[in-house]
Amino acid sequence: MAQQVLHGFAWYTYPDVFGAEETESIADPGHPFGSPVGEVRIPEEVLYYRPTQAADAGVRNAQRDHAYLVLSKTQFHPRLCNGWESEPAALTDTFKTGDGKVRLVKVVQVHHRHSGDLIECELKVDEG
Repeated sequence: MAQQVLHGFAWYTYPDVFGAEETESIADPGHPFGSPVGEVRIPEEVLYYRPTQAADAGVRNAQRDHAYLVLSKTQFHPRLCNGWESEPAALTDTFKTGDGKVRLVKVVQVHHRHSGDLIECELKVDEG
């Protein structure tokens, strides 16, 4: 199984449910990088993304349905399609996905921003 270490900025991306009740869930919000014609187009600044799951360890963001962890090359919010939002991912040094395929190797630096602390980090990703 090949492993890859990615260096970037961690974002927590989720459907924007502004105006919906807190208990309401969106059946199918689509994809954060979806296009009007239904294709998934990954912006050039995105290094990696994957859906988050309840079994993921070390995520302090409020758990939301259909959320994604996104790793970007820059400190700017990743470009998302309409109906999606992002905030800095609040990962602890114990972050690991429930399936064990992605884990935090190290926090390189924490960038303090008005929307929260943006973690510049290295993630180890098992491919396959």
